[in-house]
Amino acid sequence: LFVITFLVTTFRGYSALDYEQIYCHPLHCHPVSGSTYTYRSESKAEVSFGRLLFDVLPVCLLGTLGVLVEAREIASYICSNWTKVALICGYVKHTSWQQSPTIRKCIGHVLHTRCKLLDRWEDKMYQCSILVLHPSRNPIALLRRILHLPDLKMKIPRAVNAAVLDVVRMNQRNKLRNNGTTPRQLQVGSDLLWTFHEAKGAADAMLVCHVATSILVMTRSREQLPSDHEIVATHLSRYCAYLVACCPKLLPDDHVWCRSLYKAVKKDAGRVLAGHDITVSSSEAEHRRLVELLRARSKHQVLKDGAELGQRLAELPEGEEVAWKALAGFWTEMIVSVAATCDNIDEHVEAVARGGELVTLLWALLAHVGSVDDDTAAATHGAPDVV
Repeated sequence: LFVITFLVTTFRGYSALDYEQIYCHPLHCHPVSGSTYTYRSESKAEVSFGRLLFDVLPVCLLGTLGVLVEAREIASYICSNWTKVALICGYVKHTSWQQSPTIRKCIGHVLHTRCKLLDRWEDKMYQCSILVLHPSRNPIALLRRILHLPDLKMKIPRAVNAAVLDVVRMNQRNKLRNNGTTPRQLQVGSDLLWTFHEAKGAADAMLVCHVATSILVMTRSREQLPSDHEIVATHLSRYCAYLVACCPKLLPDDHVWCRSLYKAVKKDAGRVLAGHDITVSSSEAEHRRLVELLRARSKHQVLKDGAELGQRLAELPEGEEVAWKALAGFWTEMIVSVAATCDNIDEHVEAVARGGELVTLLWALLAHVGSVDDDTAAATHGAPDVV
């Protein structure tokens, strides 16, 4: 209201006074002798150019924008969950606050206030996929693919929440603090099925296992409902692919390398699948055709390794459910390990401002319980208000 009143008053004042910016007298040239000219004014009339309003308007607009930005920051701070938690803690600690009706009333107003300008956690996570077998013809979907945006945003299933929290509750604390690395092996029971290249980083392991997970999905019958292990594996697989593609700074690897790796693998996958319709009568035949296509035509090693791993998972003698259980365990350990080993606090703060990410919530949880590596713990200790 103050800003609007100020602008209206300013504009009325300047429009009424009609101030000009530049004045000059009209001059004419008269020859005197030879090539010499004299300049003199023919009249006392003045010619003006411009209006001060053209200078005042941009300044006022910039000032208004700055005030609105600061107001939004103040509102976001007052209405944030962290402020509410701090007020509750202060109310419990200070007896004088509890005895003051004014303070109790103010705290009550703050606790009941929700700022609609803020992006809040919606309990959803983005999903991306490298192997798009049946691309949508929807114009919005086409635009998202052109702009390299995530495919969709889905509600986090209860099975995913339960699986991730189980990993956090189990003996992951000592494991994360001692190793400080993401899982490098995929095991089925006590048997080692695959070893990922440690030198290639977490993003490479994510994309290889993501391709394998996408291939294994095709072995399930279309009429069969997915199990909890499959739900956990597929959702976390697509979410990790989204992290590599759109939020590489939330990963422990170099973000420029992660983004370039995803683009290269995605481009090669599009080239392999272009002009090849793999839709056949049965899901088993479709799966075999995709594996053969990736083995024969792909140039990127990630696709080749993913096809090989997917084939091994599909051919496990223990059955498909055992394969899904192994993948679910790998993906839950991967997302928890990534959250524990990434020390990019600034990027986590920006993710919270955007509404939050699953990996950011895990990072905050692990930092509070001490399940992060030493470097991350030291960095987080310097910014306790962030967590």
